[in-house]
Amino acid sequence: MNSSTRDTAAFVQMAEAMAATAGDAAAAADTLPKRV
Repeated sequence: MNSSTRDTAAFVQMAEAMAATAGDAAAAADTLPKRV
């Protein structure tokens, strides 16, 4: 139980970090001049 709880917490943290990175990349892309 403890190990699976730790694994789940680690997975959630990794997913949140990936989502934050993707959000930062999207925000940075939005600041770039748009190509027409």
